[in-house]
Amino acid sequence: MKTLFKSLTILACLGVVALLSWAGLHNPFLWFDESGQFWISLGLNHYSDTYATPGGIAEVIEGNRHYNLDPGGFSLLLYLWLKICNDNIVFLRLLPFLFFAALAVFTFWYTYHSRKNIVEACLYTTLLFVWEVTANEMTEVRAYSMEMCGVVSTMCFLPALHMGKNIRSRLFLLSVWLSFFCLSRYDFFIFAFSTALWVLSIVWQQRKSWGDFFAGSALFAIPLLLTVGAVLLGMTSHQEPAGAAVTYQYIGTNPKVIFSPLVLFALANVLLIVRDIIRRERTPDTHILFLIVFSVYFVLSALSLYPLDSRGSIGLTILLTITLLERLIGGIKIPSLIKFLIILALCRLSQHMPISDYGSLSLDSDVLREYVRAKENHKSDKVFIDYWMAPTIRHLYEYGDWKELAEQDGYPSRFCIQQDSDTAHVVMPDEVECDYYIITRHTKMTKQYDMSPFRPVDDESQYIYVKTKP
Repeated sequence: MKTLFKSLTILACLGVVALLSWAGLHNPFLWFDESGQFWISLGLNHYSDTYATPGGIAEVIEGNRHYNLDPGGFSLLLYLWLKICNDNIVFLRLLPFLFFAALAVFTFWYTYHSRKNIVEACLYTTLLFVWEVTANEMTEVRAYSMEMCGVVSTMCFLPALHMGKNIRSRLFLLSVWLSFFCLSRYDFFIFAFSTALWVLSIVWQQRKSWGDFFAGSALFAIPLLLTVGAVLLGMTSHQEPAGAAVTYQYIGTNPKVIFSPLVLFALANVLLIVRDIIRRERTPDTHILFLIVFSVYFVLSALSLYPLDSRGSIGLTILLTITLLERLIGGIKIPSLIKFLIILALCRLSQHMPISDYGSLSLDSDVLREYVRAKENHKSDKVFIDYWMAPTIRHLYEYGDWKELAEQDGYPSRFCIQQDSDTAHVVMPDEVECDYYIITRHTKMTKQYDMSPFRPVDDESQYIYVKTKP
């Protein structure tokens, strides 16, 4: 009976993973950040001219400097990826999905070796595909899945540092590994810095002499320092973070963040470490690492230097999730399925529901569906596309699912596409005469849309407008 239950559970997990993976890979809509990442990796940007000629690596780096707030490693990887194929949505989403699939493999490996329970390992790995925080990054064309893969794979690497053999080669390989994932998002810099503190403490404990300590430390530090230095000089110094990520949460500006689910769950993990100290039990390496990482995030957020929320700090989120699964849930002596239901309840408690729709984050899918309905029901001469939807619409008509409909829909001649790259000369909706207007963002950093001359195109419309007749 137990064997049958185990087999059915594993098959069910594989079925859920396969179904959601297929749905995510076939999501045809790229939202603003995704489509922007696509254009950057073509050597262009969000607001390039229609049918502009793609650029080379130099243009990719330059575009990432000015239109993306990350180190640019994913942009370069995607640039090479698009050299193989750039007009197939499944292939495009396959790159971030490969990192997510590797994340799932490392999660399964880590949880199985931690609990020695294949059913629990399968259930916990499946959680990545149904929990909104992680699943929304499954096929999103951004660097989030790359970062999460780097965090969990590093967790799997840590136990090897306690082995006396080949310690220096292990240190060098770990440094190179961390260096690669430092190219994903700046968020990973915090994780890499925290990991470095933990690794240096291990090197100190295992030192045979001062010379041995400095040699091991240098071997570990050099690749990381070179990578971080190159990113700071080549990318960060050219980027302007002011005004970016205004929706992210900082303890310094919003003390209520302390009571967010992420921080409360983090405190639960800290209490487990305190319990270990009181009982004089050994704390797992990953929990010590978590404590260091969380402390760094907490200080930076208190100083309003880096956000502390589930997506902005996704490196911390995935580390917290794995460590809680390992101790808080894994240590409870109840059936595995009940444990999984408890985890889903915690997901609900943290206000993150299982994914729906296409199985992948698509903030603008409703807008695009409304546009499809409008262009079928209204024979219009001209369409206004606001700056937020501009990169998405351009991708659909030039490389995506609507490529064959471009001539039929009169793209680009019948379209007035708003630019955002030169805020002094932005064309506002009321400055042009169009048959209908796609307006998804009523406010901008420099101007505010005056919506008084506009009304929804019909009773069902939320994003498509027409000018009010005098």
